[in-house]
Amino acid sequence: MNENKKLKHYLEADNRFYNKLLNSHTDTIYILDTTGKIIYCNEGFSDTTGYKREELINEKIFRILHPEDKSKVKDFLHDTLNEKITRREFKIVHSTGKIKNIFADAVPISVDDENLGIFVIGKDITQYMQWFEQKENQDKKFRYLIKKSSDIISIINSSGNIVYFSSSLETVLGYQSHEMSGDLYQLIHPDDKELISKEFQYLLTKGTNDSLIVEFRLKHKNGEWRYFQAVATNLITDPIINGVVVNYRDITELKLVQEEAEYLAYHDFLTGLPNRRFFEEKLQKQLETCKENKKRLAVLFVDLDNFKSINDTLGHESGDRLLIKVAHVLKRSVPKNGMISRWGGDEFIIMLPNIKHDEEIYNTATSIKSSLKETISINQYELNITGSIGISSFPESGEDIDSLLRTADLAMYLTKERGKGDFYIFTPDMLEKASKSLRLQHDLYQALSNNEFELFYQPKVNAKSEKICGAEALIRWNHPTLGMLYPDDFIYLAEESGLIVRIGEWVYQEACKQVKKWKEAGKEIFKVSINFSTLQFLQKDLVGRIASFLDESGIEGKWLEVEITESILIQNDQELVDKIEGLKKLGVQIALDDFGKGYSSLDYLRKFNFSTLKLDKDFIKDIHTNRESEDITSFIIALGKRLNINIVAEGVECEEQAQKLKKLECNELQGFLFSKPVSVSEFEKLL
Repeated sequence: MNENKKLKHYLEADNRFYNKLLNSHTDTIYILDTTGKIIYCNEGFSDTTGYKREELINEKIFRILHPEDKSKVKDFLHDTLNEKITRREFKIVHSTGKIKNIFADAVPISVDDENLGIFVIGKDITQYMQWFEQKENQDKKFRYLIKKSSDIISIINSSGNIVYFSSSLETVLGYQSHEMSGDLYQLIHPDDKELISKEFQYLLTKGTNDSLIVEFRLKHKNGEWRYFQAVATNLITDPIINGVVVNYRDITELKLVQEEAEYLAYHDFLTGLPNRRFFEEKLQKQLETCKENKKRLAVLFVDLDNFKSINDTLGHESGDRLLIKVAHVLKRSVPKNGMISRWGGDEFIIMLPNIKHDEEIYNTATSIKSSLKETISINQYELNITGSIGISSFPESGEDIDSLLRTADLAMYLTKERGKGDFYIFTPDMLEKASKSLRLQHDLYQALSNNEFELFYQPKVNAKSEKICGAEALIRWNHPTLGMLYPDDFIYLAEESGLIVRIGEWVYQEACKQVKKWKEAGKEIFKVSINFSTLQFLQKDLVGRIASFLDESGIEGKWLEVEITESILIQNDQELVDKIEGLKKLGVQIALDDFGKGYSSLDYLRKFNFSTLKLDKDFIKDIHTNRESEDITSFIIALGKRLNINIVAEGVECEEQAQKLKKLECNELQGFLFSKPVSVSEFEKLL
């Protein structure tokens, strides 16, 4: 295997995680082989050069270099391949012909003591260089206009006393020359005095015209510390100057920009929290400390539940606002010695150092869990969110960064599997459970083609006569080895993988086929309800797809009802309105499921003219014992009558609930009191 192939193998086989991370980085990042050929480059590199990535891969870096800097870059690469970490500034030629300045750091890539290539990360400093060049030009133009200069010029004799100050001293630092008494040393920041003294003594030992550049802080007359860059030139032997000439330039604003750039490199731009890079560096240092002192630490991986649905329905701006508020919630819930980082998207990660008792971990996780459940106001919406938390600990869950992050991630996914909105601490058996989820997700891809899904039907009965007047179609998965699986076992996997749209279409087609079979068999037919998820409703050409299913089966749309949740309606845009109206034109009826559980804007009832409202189970479960639940249900039923909307109560499990709902004149009842969801053959026996 030659060096080039070894390098590619190294990148593809061993660094998939970091390839993804580097590709999303905005800096120019690229990898060269030992000949200078580009083996890898990220989007940032492509944006900076103006070339597509495929145009650059396997091309020599010299292709895009400015002719003046090719020799410099050759030396740059040579030094790096000789086991040096190198830094250079050079120019490239953009695809448009423009010249760009790049400041780059390079490190060698070595595997088994063999140099395979070079890793380079650079920044486009063109604007900075333009600004710097402008400043330099201004300096040249006004070099002799000392009185109007924004720089301070001084002459210091061999004893360290200032014998001359330019009049710009007052403009820049607020002092007049006579206030200085020939002593600038008194204005230097205490932390910088030793450095300045050493540098001055060193310069005195050098020859005439030798210079040095040093940065330090000086105190303004108003008490503010200002950053200066000083260029000192040894002219002690010059008969006219007889001293060291120092040009002081105020670089405070530049320093602030640099500090801001460094801050942004280590912090999330949206929430202001430490970013992934900062967190990993801190975690590594903390791990080393824990190993030395035999201390424990914990890592908490927090993933917001159903954030994608909120983002898709409310919009990205509202999603960003939610993330900012979640960051504030986490700050309130995590101890002061903890570190919170935004990991990416809707994921946050927390480090708790110096753990003495497991109770500290539980208390923090419980606090986060409770705080996230508090109502969060975003624009005009009141949101109740939850977070799934996975926890790992050192040394129990792992002794390095990768192990701790991986096990915390596994624990978080187990939390999602078990219903979300909670937390679990990693245990070794979770590895097996995670493997099972992966296998199940793999099997899910085969389930459609293998015809492993089946529709069960749960009857809806007329509240007065208790005769069946409709049904809800509910999917089941006849897994070849695990037996029958319910929606809670696999729907979350379908949503994560994107299969939910295909599965949803299968459900609709099967329901249409079944209604047609009942019709052809001469059985009494009635409305069949089908659940639609947010992702299904957001798919393009939804109305066209439903129309084609109805045409294929030859049944009228009035025999089908689509159940949607209030979370879909938050989107509230014209596309959503058009889809609902399009379905109505097909004759399909629209039901609002779980009414009262989510956002419950009464404006939805006016705007969308639903055919059915399904009361949330939480109101039904204690309607016979809780006056408040009874009053709310009574109000919704009365409202439905006034608006000519059919009211369905789901989750009816006992006779007392049924009698109470009949008394309140609810239209239809659904629940285990009448029947659980059953297969087609069992359902037909109920007719």
